[in-house]
Amino acid sequence: MHAGNAVGLGMYQAPILALGIGVVKLLQIGLKLLEKTQPVPLFLHYYTWLYLMLFGLYCNCLQTTYTEILSISDWLDPDKVEHHATSVMESDNEANKVDPTVYKFWKEEADLRHYPVLRRFSLLSPLWVLGTFVVCSYHTIKHVIKIHQRSGSSGKCSSLRDCPLHDHTISILALPLVYGLMSFKSVMRCWQICINDAGFSQEHRFNGFLDRKNFLEEMYEANFLVGDIYEAIALITFGKVISAVIKKNIARSDECTATKTLLGAIRKLTVAGVTIFATSCFLSAGYVLVVTFIGLEFPSVFPGIFGRHLSNPGLLYEPMFKEKLTQFLSGFGFAASWAAIGNILTVEKDFHDYLQGFNPKVKFWGTKVLVTLAFVQSTLLAITPPFSSWGKNYCNLFYSSVLCFQCCILSLLHMHAWNADEAWYHEEGEVSVQLV
Repeated sequence: MHAGNAVGLGMYQAPILALGIGVVKLLQIGLKLLEKTQPVPLFLHYYTWLYLMLFGLYCNCLQTTYTEILSISDWLDPDKVEHHATSVMESDNEANKVDPTVYKFWKEEADLRHYPVLRRFSLLSPLWVLGTFVVCSYHTIKHVIKIHQRSGSSGKCSSLRDCPLHDHTISILALPLVYGLMSFKSVMRCWQICINDAGFSQEHRFNGFLDRKNFLEEMYEANFLVGDIYEAIALITFGKVISAVIKKNIARSDECTATKTLLGAIRKLTVAGVTIFATSCFLSAGYVLVVTFIGLEFPSVFPGIFGRHLSNPGLLYEPMFKEKLTQFLSGFGFAASWAAIGNILTVEKDFHDYLQGFNPKVKFWGTKVLVTLAFVQSTLLAITPPFSSWGKNYCNLFYSSVLCFQCCILSLLHMHAWNADEAWYHEEGEVSVQLV
């Protein structure tokens, strides 16, 4: 019997979170415009709704994890996991006696019996995400308090519009939480492969273990791509922050007008690589999310394009097409990544005198490190024993579990990199920056 006989919110958190991020960014812009005519209480700004949304999704993750995975497997007990997985195979006519190759493949890819440390380590994932939520929330509150203190000392009402640098920083601070939450969702996808259950009623959409596993791996990748979307937003925001700091210090310098104009043009060019890298993240994430969502939820819409059945895939699911597009997006992302790194190093070197106290390298790597970790760790897992001999699902489970932990550590590093008391936040009323 399959667990989870109702379509749960937990199944669709990747596109929901992507949509929610878009709504929050629109709210951010709208409230900033509203502040032109009337004050908006600081607690009603976008970051409150962003954290409420993330906490709600986290709670739904916990509920889904318990009811659809842990309760039916007795917290991933190997015997209970195997019993549930084989019972689903029986309902799919894939049981050991019917099709022993499927059972053997499951044993090689998803049986946790011989991976007790991995099983226990993955069960810690929700705790790391909770820790990340606490740290990110606390850090954001510290910046909001600074905004309140600044506006209070000037005799004006608290206004986010008057503190654009703090505002941008708050957007960046949520990155570890968004990425950590989606990493936890990917841990859940790996667990679902282990128990051979996608966790919702439309099981007739799957033609057996392999089809179900392919779908869950698509959702696994989609989760990280949503994290990449927010990382792209954070990188664009970082580019605006460093550009604003340089612009402010150039304007206050003793350079002549022509020199200031030239420096301003160079300033814009040197953050272009960050924007290009962010664009590559948007393209990759948008493609996978749209294709996966339409293929699953609207199978009758252009099946020749979005059809996802292994026996008769649509154009976008053709192995050759997917391979070529993946190679293109990977190459684009790799080139853009190095362009972004080169740009930031150039900014730090050539505008050193205009970035006193800002320390752009620490802030940049604190924002971009998740993408770098993704590339480095996936490569290490492929070439380093014993991981190189592990099945794909075991590597994915370890990788996503480690990222949950690393996001918690990154949130702590942000406390240092984006300290609310740094001197460059002072006099930020001189800076005028358009929000994302």
